[in-house]
Amino acid sequence: MLQISIGRRPALVSWLLAVVCCVVFSSVWAADEEEVEFRIDTRHIKIHVNADGSSVTEWYEVTSLLTETGIDWLGKETVTFSTSRESLDIVDAFTEHPDGQRFKLDDRAIRLVEADNAEDSDTYSDYKSYVLIFPNLTPGAQTHYRYRQVEHTPLHLGHYFQTFRFPVNVFYGDVSIELSHDPAIDLQIEVSDHKPAITYERLKDGEDGSVRYRFQFASHQPVPIDDATVARSDISPYVRVSSIPSMLEEAKLYQAAANDQEKPSRKS
Repeated sequence: MLQISIGRRPALVSWLLAVVCCVVFSSVWAADEEEVEFRIDTRHIKIHVNADGSSVTEWYEVTSLLTETGIDWLGKETVTFSTSRESLDIVDAFTEHPDGQRFKLDDRAIRLVEADNAEDSDTYSDYKSYVLIFPNLTPGAQTHYRYRQVEHTPLHLGHYFQTFRFPVNVFYGDVSIELSHDPAIDLQIEVSDHKPAITYERLKDGEDGSVRYRFQFASHQPVPIDDATVARSDISPYVRVSSIPSMLEEAKLYQAAANDQEKPSRKS
């Protein structure tokens, strides 16, 4: 693994991040070049992390739906967020035909619903999802959407962590992640050595003194995933960003946050 140290401490692998991802991946997978049903042509992400771990994420994505099956799979997109810790605005969303004609989503095509992981859970969840239902879809059409997500209250105060993962059996045309952060927060970055490679560069610091990086990725020849593969995450390229240096530190943060909630509410 390639580890990039940002800040004062050396970078350490935070295995917690293996299960955390701001990207909502589809559960459908292309088998080979002849069976590609869709392409993710563009994914541009800009993130700024503040000193207290709060953050702002701007996300823009373009997907080509190549077949009727692709339309069935990805004719709608879902963006999930925590209503108590985050705010999320859909900035733009539309369908574009190969001839350039565009069809914007009206209010009825953007629905705020309970998140899938909340509907069937026995525990309380404050997660909701915006479901974007794209109109006038035909094979070859593209879906475009852009949103802005503000995490005003980090899960662990003073900390930020996120993972961006790219399954090897999905076509990615142009992926870029531009990360900036206040130098007061010690972010650590891990870039996998899986192929295709993710490239990175340190950019010139911002006028406000923020530390800046750019990560880029493309995968124009998706490969099938063997049925015997234990976990797709074992072979997928990824970028992890975290201010939590170890699993032990994460356990301490979780214990501190959950301690009061684990106490009995009354004596028996």
